[in-house]
Amino acid sequence: MAARSAFGVLFAATVASVVATAGPALAAVTVQGTVAGSYSALKTNPDAGRAYHLTAHGHTSLGKTTAKGRVQGPGNIARGRCTARLTLTTSKGTIVVAVRSQHTVKSFASCQSGFGFNWHTTKATGAYEGASPSGTGTLTLVAAKNASQSPPPAYVTFDPES
Repeated sequence: MAARSAFGVLFAATVASVVATAGPALAAVTVQGTVAGSYSALKTNPDAGRAYHLTAHGHTSLGKTTAKGRVQGPGNIARGRCTARLTLTTSKGTIVVAVRSQHTVKSFASCQSGFGFNWHTTKATGAYEGASPSGTGTLTLVAAKNASQSPPPAYVTFDPES
């Protein structure tokens, strides 16, 4: 069930496809489905850039899935990249994904207007241990003032490396 944050914003992550193979003992891991929840702004050092914490729950092809993570905008530099780390957790294990925007953005960007990214697995545990999927995707955290619905949505979509 989606939760409303203090900012009245909804987070929804659509995991289009995460495919992983690693060695003969690990079968391919495919993740498809949607998780929904909320995000909130984190208090950070102003020079470090804007940051958000997100939590979402849903049912994916892995079963009941919880997604938690942090989205980080660039700080006091001329241009930088939006980044994120998202952990997908199921009863079988976790897949931690690192996200880096494909294009640079201006200093202190909120990263809420949406950005294309490259992603890769930084850690996998349990049944997913040894899996190392990667690919591209998009991330959008919709600000309440820009949304036509309440609470406004946010989206993270993952595509496998082609």
